[in-house]
Amino acid sequence: MVDQYKTINISTFLPTCSLSFSCSLEPRLRAPTQQEVNDFGQNVHLNITIEDNFASHQRMFGGGYHTLTFSLTNVGRRELPVRRWQMYGYFFRLAEPQAYPYSDGFYIWSCGLRMFHVNGYLYRFTPVAGVFPGLTPGSSVTCRIKLEGFQVSRTDSFPRWFVTGSNLSPRIIKNTDDESLAFVSEFLHERQYKRRSDDIFRPYTALDRFAQYTGQMGSLDHINVLPTPLEMSKDAKYSMIFQSEDYVIVKNDFFKDEIKQFAGTTGTQYLEQRLVP
Repeated sequence: MVDQYKTINISTFLPTCSLSFSCSLEPRLRAPTQQEVNDFGQNVHLNITIEDNFASHQRMFGGGYHTLTFSLTNVGRRELPVRRWQMYGYFFRLAEPQAYPYSDGFYIWSCGLRMFHVNGYLYRFTPVAGVFPGLTPGSSVTCRIKLEGFQVSRTDSFPRWFVTGSNLSPRIIKNTDDESLAFVSEFLHERQYKRRSDDIFRPYTALDRFAQYTGQMGSLDHINVLPTPLEMSKDAKYSMIFQSEDYVIVKNDFFKDEIKQFAGTTGTQYLEQRLVP
């Protein structure tokens, strides 16, 4: 897979060592400025797409995993160079379960990011120097990862991903900053909306819904409803005087219970026999 990516010049690597004297050859990236973090939050659009719930070939209730892609697209006018920014977001499942725990991060070679499990469902992503290409105006990178189980609903994704840098103020990625979850792609084919290949569920089509609503309606003849205001307000400058002796309620079998209640409440005369004009 290495030849898919640009060649990394080993001379650009600087050794980084911990107190235990373990060293790794990884390029050092410059820290981002606050303006670069601001630009990222404003102009990078995040999109999540559930790719394949059948990826592990497990049957129902058999565990397994699904594949998901998330892309970053620069919709702004300025280039976003490769910096040591940190992007945070939530997945509802354990990501890359076969490699967990990955205390030094999991390398997502498909896009050049390194993923860290922070806590619970929270994950952190940072660019890998020499692999992450940066984001020129109009360009996009797509990351493909595995997650435990399946996802068949937008609401298993979480809004308000954000980006930050060392000692900088974080910025929410703008297109994820609402409850609509519009940054999560629709579930259009069965590998997206079914949990496993033997799942018998399928969403209703427009024709299915039409058939559901064309069923026989029950009779409403026996249902009498007396509307009652939930709340009422009045203008103190105006008033209405109801003189019960000026009104007569005549018989109507359909509303007989309502008529009796209204007549009893207002003291209005109630005629059992219908008036003949």
